[in-house]
Amino acid sequence: MNEKLKGILHTAWNEPRPFFLWLALFSICGFAVRQWARPGSARPCSSSWVAVAASLCFVLSILAFLLAWIPPVRRLFAWLLRRRFLVLGCLATLIALFYTVENWRGRRAWQTYKRGQEAKGERFDLVSLAPPPVPDDQNFFETPLWTDLHFAKKNDIVNWSDTNHATRVIFDAFGPGGSQAPSLGGWTVGRRVDLAAWQAYYRSTNNIFAAPGGPATNYFPVAKEPQTAAADVLLALSKFNGNRQLLIETAARPQARFWINYDAGAGMLLPHLARVKASEQYLSFHAIAALKAGDRQTALQDVKPCSGCWSPCAASQS
Repeated sequence: MNEKLKGILHTAWNEPRPFFLWLALFSICGFAVRQWARPGSARPCSSSWVAVAASLCFVLSILAFLLAWIPPVRRLFAWLLRRRFLVLGCLATLIALFYTVENWRGRRAWQTYKRGQEAKGERFDLVSLAPPPVPDDQNFFETPLWTDLHFAKKNDIVNWSDTNHATRVIFDAFGPGGSQAPSLGGWTVGRRVDLAAWQAYYRSTNNIFAAPGGPATNYFPVAKEPQTAAADVLLALSKFNGNRQLLIETAARPQARFWINYDAGAGMLLPHLARVKASEQYLSFHAIAALKAGDRQTALQDVKPCSGCWSPCAASQS
């Protein structure tokens, strides 16, 4: 039995047709294992490469198996199988040499292009893209709405000037029931803001807020009796009128530079982005409600600071 098994293994290892047939079967097994493990795979990219490699190996194995029925080709395959490790070594060397040459050619082409562009005044280093320092009295971010976000990073440890900055709310149009809030619309999807839906939202139980150890109360101010939708929305948003006025005043400063460590590259911290987005959402929403209420001056005040935010104001939706 052992001699028979050794004979089968010897044939499968040295004869072209059995060798390529078994290689095709193992390729199918590898592809099946990959498909079975894919739902829980923690590395989908690696899993995709396994599938591609298994599929390519299967196709080549079947092609070689069919060609091995031609006697001259079978003799060539048999000769290659007897020297399989030498062939694999040569193939790996050729692949490595190909990538080495292509990397060298690519680097040379990039350096040539870079030198030509730098001669025209272009810069490619990250530090050169950093904006110059801005005097504090001209910097939009050096105001009470943002200074709690000052931080210093040393040895991968971030030290904040205000450790409670994450709990500070500058602008909030959603309140405690934010998951139930209506849509703020958007010009990119052609959707208008439904102020009547927001009026109902502010006047519903979604507006109820209970501080730890305190009584339940309204998060946003509401009138005893319903007003127009625009008036009720403006009244609710008046909760942050103080911050709105401060933002409008400081937006007149000529420059804005956040204290980003540009040397950190992709690892730079950007804690102000969420607050900038919340500010833009609040101001654009406030502008829409003001336009509906006929107060164009207030809407204009809201729109002007939005020119420096992430996206255009949606005031044109009204």
